[in-house]
Amino acid sequence: MLAVIATASIIIGFAAMMAGNVAEFRFFSDQPDQEGNARMGAWIAFLIGLLTVLSGVLLLGVASWRRGILASWARWIFVLALPATIAVAAAGASL
Repeated sequence: MLAVIATASIIIGFAAMMAGNVAEFRFFSDQPDQEGNARMGAWIAFLIGLLTVLSGVLLLGVASWRRGILASWARWIFVLALPATIAVAAAGASL
């Protein structure tokens, strides 16, 4: 059941990322950046989709860990994808 939730989370997150990208660069590209407009809403949709995908990957890692489906190094990659992404983003923001 956890693997099904993880897969659905990844698919929904990817769809939100794609919708945010298409909306921002196809429909709202004439609007200025960093304003309270529809372009910012599209960017937020992309970010929410990214976090949803990363959360789904984390859940998929936990599900595969419980069942012992993947090799141990692959399980670690799935489980550590979300914390590693957040750490890299935080390090990049502080530079």
